Amino acid sequence: MESTPMAKPNRRAQQSAETSALIISTARNLFMEQGFVPTTIEKLARECGVAVQTIYNSVGTKTQILSRIIDQAASGERAPASPLEFLAAELERTATPDDVATVLSAWFAEVNGRMAPVHKVLSDAAAVDPAAATLQRARDVQRFERYLAVPGLLRDRGGLQGGQQDEDVAALIWNTGHPQAYRFLVAERGWSSERYERWCHATLAGTFS
Repeated sequence: MESTPMAKPNRRAQQSAETSALIISTARNLFMEQGFVPTTIEKLARECGVAVQTIYNSVGTKTQILSRIIDQAASGERAPASPLEFLAAELERTATPDDVATVLSAWFAEVNGRMAPVHKVLSDAAAVDPAAATLQRARDVQRFERYLAVPGLLRDRGGLQGGQQDEDVAALIWNTGHPQAYRFLVAERGWSSERYERWCHATLAGTFS
């Protein structure tokens, strides 16, 4: 009997989480099939069978929904863990500069396999929607700033003997692992994911030593 008062809040929290998950899943499908701009909040609400205000209360604006979709795609089975925090932990376990290149290359191939379709939605939206453009820039800056930590890690492992600048190294990592690079090489040029991973490793390892 004493546990009864806690049941209703827990049930409400579960229902709220389920509603948010439904909204995000439905929005992803609509964004992929119809595009970001044609998918209005009203259309999304109809597809989900909820009120428009429920969309805003549960997840937020269309751009915030897209941001959540990107997070899910990046995290994959590790959701809701932060993908960048996971990568940082993996890099800390490395022993050599080549290990660092191996971890990053495998990460880029894995994550971009999930991210490329979502990133295309973001790129298309950013071309016509100011809020989406702001999100795209924020994501690019976030990735670049995280990669600025890699040069110090490489030096601790005996790398960067050529005296490379931190920003130069971060820029190489950022550009090599960018979802757009993956999308062009794999989706458009027909590379396999394995070939892309090997290319990433060769590109990075040559600079990291």
